[in-house]
Amino acid sequence: MINWPEYNKKLVNEAVDVFVSTDLLVDQEKQLKQMNKDKRGRPYRYSDALILIILAVREYFGLPYRQTEGFARMLGGIWGARIPSYTQICRRQKELNVPLGVKYDKDKPVDIAIDSTGIKAFNRGEWIRQKWAVRRGWVKLHITCDISNHLITSVQVTDEHEADGKKFSKLVDGAKDTVGKISRVFGDSAYDSRAIFNYTAGIRAEPVIKPKMNSTGKSRGSYVRAQTVREFLSDPQAWKKKHRYGQRWQVETVFSSLKRMVGEYFTSVLNSGINNEIMSKVFTYNMVEANRNGGRL
Repeated sequence: MINWPEYNKKLVNEAVDVFVSTDLLVDQEKQLKQMNKDKRGRPYRYSDALILIILAVREYFGLPYRQTEGFARMLGGIWGARIPSYTQICRRQKELNVPLGVKYDKDKPVDIAIDSTGIKAFNRGEWIRQKWAVRRGWVKLHITCDISNHLITSVQVTDEHEADGKKFSKLVDGAKDTVGKISRVFGDSAYDSRAIFNYTAGIRAEPVIKPKMNSTGKSRGSYVRAQTVREFLSDPQAWKKKHRYGQRWQVETVFSSLKRMVGEYFTSVLNSGINNEIMSKVFTYNMVEANRNGGRL
């Protein structure tokens, strides 16, 4: 049962806990020294950690770059840090290696869910797109998430034409690097293929993937999939209950929370900028969600 007074208090203090009491800026000088070691040309004046937390502020509060600079200058006094200009923030965002921002002890097996969602190129509304035939398209954000705490454990960003199944192995490999051991992988029918079932079984994880209704129970190169198909077709509801297929919807909760928190569109034009802007959204989401779960990054 939820302790609502405690929950409300945590949300009231969320921005302060995440952006004022941040642990990211503890070793700024040490990081700067490492970044400038053997560097040719002008040395860095601002650490990656500082740029990262500024970008998180931008995503969380939905600010343009100029307003982000102003807001960060206010926080700079609390952080004890000089703040770069908005042009420097924008430029560094394109070249930054944005992490996921999650840490696991890698001893306990984790159940993950996998899916993708669309991120719009701008937020001017569907009416304008239809009225003036304006279409910059959208990108697909492919993720895996830990169903126990809703943290995003791996990410792939592609164009809108990329099939979900093609990114399965890279996503699961990324999740393994993040969490260590994977016990089950939940996915919808978009991931129903013999190669995916074999790959999941090969890493000693259980594929809880819903087969297509017109599937055949013959092996044809994948005994694991054939076994799943036969069990599913004999009684779909019993299969879902036995394998807890309803947990797959946790990934939909993650997408909903992500878009409500940091928006469902991007403003960058270049591919490097688009990828890093979306990764900044994921990092911000993970940072806030970890704080809500009582942990720190």
